[in-house]
Amino acid sequence: MQWDTAGQERYRTITNAYYKGSDGIIVVFDVTNRESFQAIPSWLKEIEKNTGDEVQIMVFANKADMDEEVVVTDKEIKEFEEQYKLPVIKTSARTGMNVDDSFLEMTKKLIVKKNENGGGADNRKQSMGLAFKRLQLGKDGGADSRSKGSSKESCGMCM
Repeated sequence: MQWDTAGQERYRTITNAYYKGSDGIIVVFDVTNRESFQAIPSWLKEIEKNTGDEVQIMVFANKADMDEEVVVTDKEIKEFEEQYKLPVIKTSARTGMNVDDSFLEMTKKLIVKKNENGGGADNRKQSMGLAFKRLQLGKDGGADSRSKGSSKESCGMCM
């Protein structure tokens, strides 16, 4: 499930409920808007306060295709990465640059985490009707849910 609050303060109070039980969170800032970059530490504190350290976090630097309007420098991004130990992935929603690959990377991290935890769904997810099969990453790093001897095609994440 995906929630997009567009970083707006008016949603901050309701986002606390969304954090509970989250497996992965993607925080996005706009490289053409310094305030959105400066708000990231505050959002990371909210995430930590509401999730603990079990959640996978990725940070996207969006609008990376708008070279003329970029105000957040590569140096600032590098300093952020070093301080918070989180990689920042430059993306462009307009051109699609790194968007699919970044979501695939998050999916791979979540699959690995699920497999490390036995692959089962926790009670909260089971009550929501979600259960996860044990998945394997294919040769290309993508998820491969096909079990040997099965001709059934599925995404492999939901049963």
